[in-house]
Amino acid sequence: MNTLKYRILLKELRTEAGLTQQQMAEKLETSQQNYQRYESGQIEPNIATLIALSRIFDVSIDELFQIEEP
Repeated sequence: MNTLKYRILLKELRTEAGLTQQQMAEKLETSQQNYQRYESGQIEPNIATLIALSRIFDVSIDELFQIEEP
């Protein structure tokens, strides 16, 4: 996983949606500290969290990781 790109995109999507880290944490049913760790790259989200993030931001998981098809 390209953590740097993922972290930057996650923060950009959250900011564009006008959400705070606390609001995102509530949507993901986790703590604000845990969500902050996703954005800082300290931890990587599990598959259930990735699915939730893709639904919240209305993007594919590929887009979250900026994966391009060959």
